[in-house]
Amino acid sequence: MIHPTAQIDESVKMHPSVKVGAFCVIESGTIIEEGVVIQTHVSIGKNCHIHKNCVLKRNSILTQQVEMMEGVFFGTGAVTLGSDFDRLESHGTIIGKNCYIGAKALLFPKVSIVDGTVIGAGAIIRHPIMKKGTYVGLSREI
Repeated sequence: MIHPTAQIDESVKMHPSVKVGAFCVIESGTIIEEGVVIQTHVSIGKNCHIHKNCVLKRNSILTQQVEMMEGVFFGTGAVTLGSDFDRLESHGTIIGKNCYIGAKALLFPKVSIVDGTVIGAGAIIRHPIMKKGTYVGLSREI
C-alpha cells in the first residue's frame, strides 16, 4: 500500500508488500525488499537498499547509499548523515541485521553497525560499531 501523497521515483524497485506512508520521498535507484514499513514523512536518498522487514518511523532520513539489512528498526527522527563537519559529501552507511536505531539518533557517513546492535535514542555514532552491544551518547572508536 502506497499513500497517494508519497513521491517515489519511477526507478525505485519495491516489493508489492511494502507499505509507504503519507508525504514520503523515495529517490532514484533505491531497492526496498519485502515486508518493509515506511511511516509518514520519511525521506530516502538515492541508491539506498532496504532489506526485508525493516521499519522506518516518522520523520526519519536516509541519505544516499545507505544499506539496511533485514529486521532493522529505524526510530522516529533518526538520521544518516551524508557529510561530516568539513561538509565533504561521503556516503555508504551500513546497518546490520536486527539492529535497533533509537529516536533522533545521528549516524555519521560511512558508519557500519554490526548485526544485533542497539543504538540509543539521541546517540551520535561517528565511528564504526564492530562489537555487538548497546550504545548511547557519543560513540568512541570500537
